[in-house]
Amino acid sequence: MDEIFTKTKQSHTPGQPRGIVDAFLDAQLKEENQWLTDDHIRGMFVNIIAAGYLTSLQTLKALFLCLVHNPEVTLKLQKEIDVVIGNRPIGVEDRRLLPYTEAVVLETLRYSSITPVAFVHQTRTDVALDGFSIPKGSMVFPNLWTIHHDPQVWSQPLCFRPERFLDDVTGTLLPAIHPVRQSFLPFSVGKRMCPGETFGRTRVFLYVTTLLQNFDILPP
Repeated sequence: MDEIFTKTKQSHTPGQPRGIVDAFLDAQLKEENQWLTDDHIRGMFVNIIAAGYLTSLQTLKALFLCLVHNPEVTLKLQKEIDVVIGNRPIGVEDRRLLPYTEAVVLETLRYSSITPVAFVHQTRTDVALDGFSIPKGSMVFPNLWTIHHDPQVWSQPLCFRPERFLDDVTGTLLPAIHPVRQSFLPFSVGKRMCPGETFGRTRVFLYVTTLLQNFDILPP
């Protein structure tokens, strides 16, 4: 990362950003951004790479592993793609037409919970929550793994079952306000939830649909 940053800074031309590092370097030149050091830029660059690339990579690995172990899910997914899409290229606008595929993506995020613990928070005041007292200055770690595998919320939480995100009658995707979806927090929740949720889910959707449109997923 240091090498990439150094080379980018050496070839940087103010006002002509080639990417996000150049954009940060442009911002660094403004008088009100004197606090923005090279170390800050390196840190943000690493955070963006880790959050935007590694998480999608691990989600795709988990998804294909789940498909290998659940061939009936793979067949349903491919059937939906064949019936609705056929051989034409798949686009972002097709997400609403492929509810089972969307459910597979959601179930992968729940089942794998590749980010088991969300970003740490700190209480600014004394807080009372569900009968518990949390003192000011306490570090709070949202345990997403526990939330996604709570048997009181999820029936058979250790089973990979995309249907849990579908309406039993219509087969459509459950709306975001449904209690099941309200307990689904892979991108955390609140003002500091992951800003890349739409981007991440869309990227995984496009990868899996395009691959399964053209290939079968088989165990080694």
